[in-house]
Amino acid sequence: MDELTAEQKGNLLRLRKKFNTGKRELFKAFTDETLLSKWWAPEGFLTVTHSMNFKTGGSWEYSMEDEEDTDEIMYCAMEFTAVNAPDSFSYKDYYTDDTFKFDADDYVNQTTVAFEEIDGVTEAVMTIEFKDEESLEEEIAAGVIEGTEMCYRNLERLIEK
Repeated sequence: MDELTAEQKGNLLRLRKKFNTGKRELFKAFTDETLLSKWWAPEGFLTVTHSMNFKTGGSWEYSMEDEEDTDEIMYCAMEFTAVNAPDSFSYKDYYTDDTFKFDADDYVNQTTVAFEEIDGVTEAVMTIEFKDEESLEEEIAAGVIEGTEMCYRNLERLIEK
């Protein structure tokens, strides 16, 4: 559908993308562990869900594994801070070790994903708040926008099926 747009202001990054599906379906794609595992990783990586408890105060523990280099595994966790189905949800994002333990103050960012449907097309608006501008710049340099574009292409292919 439309291209991903990115707006940066201070320590905020706002990513917008329209999908050719309804709000409830898109919300489910963002919050159902089976569906997430099919699209939530850049090309060349697989997402493996280790545990998922999608509710306020719950978490998603997952890893992204390189399809070619099985030794390259990134462990991550999301701590859900608000769930307002099917309109939005918020979470803190963490990089972890293979035990998925994290210090609540050591999050990478605080993210809110909101969904707005008009005539069967739903826009996902991901607003990511980093601790400071330097942290945001580091994530941009590491490829957060390009990685999100890859993930969203995976999601578009999933929606088309």
